[in-house]
Amino acid sequence: GTNLDLPANTRVIDVTGQCVYPGLIAAPTSLGLVEVGAVRATLDESELGLEKGELKAYVSYNPDSEIIPTIRSNGVTTALVVPGGRMVMGRSSLINLDGWTVEDALVVPEVGLHLAWPRASVVSEWWMEESPEEQKRAQEEERARLRQTFENARAYYVARTADPSTPIDSRWEGFLGLYDRSLPLFVHADDYRQIEQAIEFAKEFGLRMILVGGREAHKAASLLRENSVPVIYGHTQRLPMREDDEYDLSGRIPAMLLDAGIPFCLSTGGGASGVRNLPIQAGTTVAYGLSHDQALRSITLSVAEILGVQKDLGSLEPGKKATL
Repeated sequence: GTNLDLPANTRVIDVTGQCVYPGLIAAPTSLGLVEVGAVRATLDESELGLEKGELKAYVSYNPDSEIIPTIRSNGVTTALVVPGGRMVMGRSSLINLDGWTVEDALVVPEVGLHLAWPRASVVSEWWMEESPEEQKRAQEEERARLRQTFENARAYYVARTADPSTPIDSRWEGFLGLYDRSLPLFVHADDYRQIEQAIEFAKEFGLRMILVGGREAHKAASLLRENSVPVIYGHTQRLPMREDDEYDLSGRIPAMLLDAGIPFCLSTGGGASGVRNLPIQAGTTVAYGLSHDQALRSITLSVAEILGVQKDLGSLEPGKKATL
């Protein structure tokens, strides 16, 4: 504002000639759940098992992590903290990176349920002990188990909706928001076949899907657009997925998604320390087709829209939280 009546000793920062940006939003990340990778006692990213819908990221978030200030210093003010692991990973939480306690830092306790889609390719590297046939069989079994898990969760949702006195089962409580569509399903997948399978799966169960990763999202552009599936893309600085892909494909995919009319945002891929490079991810996309404003939007307002918090975060407007 102008002509403000400021309290005594107010700190005034002269930003003449400078740029003021909305606080950057990182999604997804294990920030606050992982401290030192080689020290087991500092790792609280995941639990045992394949159906972990009861997990909530904020329960294990450590606001005193030494990594957080290094992230915040590069303009990242908010992060979507996500549990790790295979198959159903748990529920993510949106965290403000300047909080003193978990309660102080918490923006949205439960943003959505995260699912690591089973691998759809056959690995032929020297370290793979299973034959191609064994790998395919294992993938089919994992997809069958995944389907059974979501059928069980849907049955629980129907029972709880019809009769609120139905005994509570914490395993399935985390799934409830998926079936009334109050929470999205974040599907972590890169291969085109995984993306295709996941979209059909989400349609069958009537779920709101958000694609995370999306190294081959450009190949599934029509499917993503037709089914209104936004993409959290985290690979602008990785090598292309296949040997015969164009060398600069990873950097060009965001512009391809924009041209295809698919809502997207950028991420650094899910780790903790590397989140500080989020602005560099956006800068790479400017070199490969996005404008400066489009790239900035992909790490601010676009993220907020995909996470459903655009009324509070993502841009500098009256009424929004002042994360700068």
